[in-house]
Amino acid sequence: MFQPELIVTAPDGAAIFVKRQLPVELNTGSPEDRAMEMLYRQQVEFAVGHGVAVRATAAEDARQLAIELRTEVMPSYEVDRMEPPDPAEVPPLEQAVLDMGNPAALQMGQFAAALAPLAAAYEGWITAQEARWQPHRPTGLFRR
Repeated sequence: MFQPELIVTAPDGAAIFVKRQLPVELNTGSPEDRAMEMLYRQQVEFAVGHGVAVRATAAEDARQLAIELRTEVMPSYEVDRMEPPDPAEVPPLEQAVLDMGNPAALQMGQFAAALAPLAAAYEGWITAQEARWQPHRPTGLFRR
């Protein structure tokens, strides 16, 4: 057989598949594990394929349950487009060097000053993200 597809459902179409839990031995509680749990907390995994992807059809009334699991040999995923912020929204970006041709022409010792506004804008964005998710994140998730 070449690229078979397996589909699993309940005979009555009920939502019988539950969210897959991370095995205890893999859940070390390390900062990286906690960060991954926070980043992907909205993604629900029902099964893991080996050499193949698994697509789940979630129940409409309960995201933690699925009504169908099917294998996909060539999986696809729609990624939301990211729009860069306008420099007016993030003031440090107004002075940031975004064209990498410019730093290439700089003399030694001028890199830090040229790239500092970009670093400041990024640090401000990180701070805003931390504040945005503060109520939802475990303690110590973003330690520096």
